[in-house]
Amino acid sequence: MSSKIVNLHSDRYKPIEVIGQGSYGIVMKCKDRLTNEVVAIKKITDSYFYMPEVLREFMIHKILNKHINVIRLLNIFRLKSYLYIVFPYMDYNMCQYINKYHPNGLGYDLTKGFMIQIINGIDYMHRNYVVHRDIKPENILIKKNGLIKICDLGISKMLCALSFKAEPIMTPDMGTIWYKAPEMLLGTQKYGPEIDIWSLGIVFIECTSGHPIITQETSIEQYQSIVKYFGVSIKDQKYLNRKIKKINKVVSIKYIRNSTLKNVSMALNNKFPQWPIDLIEIVSKCLEFIPSKRKTTKSLLKTSYFVNGPFLKSFRDNFNNIL
Repeated sequence: MSSKIVNLHSDRYKPIEVIGQGSYGIVMKCKDRLTNEVVAIKKITDSYFYMPEVLREFMIHKILNKHINVIRLLNIFRLKSYLYIVFPYMDYNMCQYINKYHPNGLGYDLTKGFMIQIINGIDYMHRNYVVHRDIKPENILIKKNGLIKICDLGISKMLCALSFKAEPIMTPDMGTIWYKAPEMLLGTQKYGPEIDIWSLGIVFIECTSGHPIITQETSIEQYQSIVKYFGVSIKDQKYLNRKIKKINKVVSIKYIRNSTLKNVSMALNNKFPQWPIDLIEIVSKCLEFIPSKRKTTKSLLKTSYFVNGPFLKSFRDNFNNIL
C-alpha cells in the first residue's frame, strides 16, 4: 500500500500513511495527538455520506459500542467536502494474518482462541438484533497481541426484537459469495441470524486449513458445490427449494444426488481426517443446510469444543493480560 501522506487539515490527527483504498475514498493510519493512540481514519466524500449503507453503519455503530470484539466508532468529523470516520487501528485483517504467518492454517489451538472472540462478537450483535450479513476474513481484524474485532457493518441489518426470529423480508444480494449461506445463494428474501452462523462455519474452516473451502464465481455454482461437497440429501434440497419458492416464486434448480457423503460431519471428516471430533462437531453445527437447524451463537459457545478441558480458564487469563 502506498505510504503517501494525506493532509487531514486537522490539529488533532497526524497522518502516518495510507493503508487502504476503495471507491468511497481512502483509509489512513494516524496518530491521535489528544490520546497519543494510533487510529485508522476512513476519509470519504460528501456524496457517500448520504448513501443508505453509510447512514446505516453510523446507526448500528451507535448501538454496538460496548463490546471488545466489535470495532468501535471513535469519532466523526467533517472538513471541507470530506467526512472522516475514526476507528481503533488494527494491525491485520484475518486474511492478511493467515497469508503472512500461517499459510497452512492457524491450527487447532490458535483457531479456537480466535473463533471464541469472533463468536462472542457476533453473539453481541445478535443479542442487539443486528445481523452482520458479510462475515469473512477481510472483515475480522487482529491486533498483534491477538485481540479480534469484527468490522465493516455497512451492510449489517438491524431488526426489531419481535421480528428477529420471524424471517423479515430483506435484500438477498448481500455479502460475499464464498461465505454466503445456501438460502442466500438461492435468493431468499426472508432470513435472520442463521445466515451469520453459516458464514462462521466457513470462516472456521479457512482459519484451520488456511484456505477458503468453496470458491465459485456465481451464486448457483457456489450453491451446487456446497450441495456436492457437504453431501446434502435430495430431501433437504427439496425442502429448501420449496421454502424459498413460497417466498420468491422463481427458484427452480436441478437436484443433485450424493452417493457417498451423507452429511456435513462425514464430508469434513473425509476432507480433514486429522481434525478432532469436537472441531468437526462445532463446524457441522454451523453448516447445517436447513437454516433452522443451525445452532445459535449462544449454543456454539457452550459446545465441547470450547468448554471441555482447560481452554476457557487459559483463554480468560491470557485475554485479561491482553486487555
